Amino acid sequence: MSGSKFVGAVGVLALLTTGIASGGVFETVVLSGEQSTIGEKTLRSFDDVDLNNNGQLLFQALVDDEEADESWVHANIYVDAMGGRKLIDSVEREGDLYMMAGQHYTRGGWANGDKFMGGLHRSQLNDRGDIAYIKVDGEWELNGGSASQLSHEVTGKGMMTRVEGGQSSVLFGTGLDINGQVVGDKDAYRYRDLLAHSLFQLNESGQVITFAREENDPGFNGEYKSRESVLSGGLDGTQVLFDSQSVDEAWEFNFADSSYREAIYANEHGDVIAFSDGFGFTDPIFYSGSDQSIVSFVNQGEAMPGYGEGSYLQGLMKPMRSGVINDNGTVHCVLRVKDPDSPGTVNLGLFEYKNDQLRLIEKSGNGGEHRYTWSMTIIDSNNNDTLVYAGQSNSIVGYEFNMMRGGEVKSMYMTNDHAAGMSEDWKYGVNGPDFFTDEQDHFRLNENDIAAMVIQIRENEDDPINAIYTYFEDEMQLVVHEGMDFEVMTDEGLETRVIERINASVFDLNNQNMLAFGLEFEDGSSGIFTTMVPEPMSGAIVLGAGLMGLVRRKRVG
Repeated sequence: MSGSKFVGAVGVLALLTTGIASGGVFETVVLSGEQSTIGEKTLRSFDDVDLNNNGQLLFQALVDDEEADESWVHANIYVDAMGGRKLIDSVEREGDLYMMAGQHYTRGGWANGDKFMGGLHRSQLNDRGDIAYIKVDGEWELNGGSASQLSHEVTGKGMMTRVEGGQSSVLFGTGLDINGQVVGDKDAYRYRDLLAHSLFQLNESGQVITFAREENDPGFNGEYKSRESVLSGGLDGTQVLFDSQSVDEAWEFNFADSSYREAIYANEHGDVIAFSDGFGFTDPIFYSGSDQSIVSFVNQGEAMPGYGEGSYLQGLMKPMRSGVINDNGTVHCVLRVKDPDSPGTVNLGLFEYKNDQLRLIEKSGNGGEHRYTWSMTIIDSNNNDTLVYAGQSNSIVGYEFNMMRGGEVKSMYMTNDHAAGMSEDWKYGVNGPDFFTDEQDHFRLNENDIAAMVIQIRENEDDPINAIYTYFEDEMQLVVHEGMDFEVMTDEGLETRVIERINASVFDLNNQNMLAFGLEFEDGSSGIFTTMVPEPMSGAIVLGAGLMGLVRRKRVG
């Protein structure tokens, strides 16, 4: 272990290992090459990380030995508040480690190149210390859709696992009923397959809310049956919150047929919003976890608030993120509106549904009154009803990211704006919200209204790099970027290494303002690190001209 130790201090993850880069203080959590608890194997690289608010952390690692074979292990590793590590689960595999960006659905292929899709997936850790993840038997499979688009699904056979107090239990699994039991009756429903990107959420209560596709035995000679369900499960059993058969047929509702996890969202109280995965002409529905009622808070054909006479709801346009719901029950969503004042184009409205009222925040379409003529996409929200969203316009040739806080909308940054913390020639790049499509997003918003993000910056069109930024109180602040010197703590002490790549799959921000992130270095090593954000030193010191002399940039491409 590279001298890395977690110390519980006022509930905040604190380490004794310290490094400096760009005026910030960074803590080394784990480095590649360290010994694992699996035989003689060592940690080689890292995947998803989940950081809770009590000084505990869960990360995934690729573990291997020096044998020249195709065998490797994907492991879930838990770190307690004092730095002790515990192996939660592992899966041994042989063969290809990656799903190739541009050929398969990847989470963040724009930043990562090849994206690792391991046998343990979507691992989550709550503040109670409960853990949940998807364990896949065999390889993920690509089903349908175009390989160049994000409209197909990735499925696997396996089980959803939950760990509480060190005890592991199977919540749902392929061929099992919703209570994780083998189904004897061939006509009864059983879980079909696992969707890599559909709803799978561990709540602070320890319950897991997930989307399930169920069917009877395909070999059964009777009538084939199938349904889509939203389930809630824990140690006290599993229940179906609602399914496609419990929704009015007039809504023609169909859950996430192409594996858009953004089509279904849930909060801590079991409230769920869901949208059709058809061609977008379907009402959004709201399921109340308190009284188990199902309502549509706006219906097709209805007049829409904030629009002129003759406008009406067409349905969901189904951008990559359709909507979000917070623990207050506040819903933010993007809906498609027929607007006579803006004909011949796709008109989108960004709406807030709160206290049984629907109000318009912003709309896109042709015409001088619209900032965005192309699209709007929701990024994230929190329990303050703060919302982060992005808009695209032909004039922007990229995206503008906004934060709505206290009802006031402010621009965070826009493509081609000067990249904060860099010399004048550096600008924000053209990566957009279509890439923020999985549980481990490249964008985080905590309850203190601090946002952290992995974004592209460039000095010229052909030489983009990735950088981590935070946004707080109207200021973008640079944390790290590719090509800069970075100090890591090893057994021999502090070493300076050059960042080759930011691993955007290892990225999380908790409510103690601690940011965890993954880096890969030019010498082939990699690691997970933490820092407190926003940087307490003044922007003039941290991001001023002095920074440019501390940073060694690497040309990319």
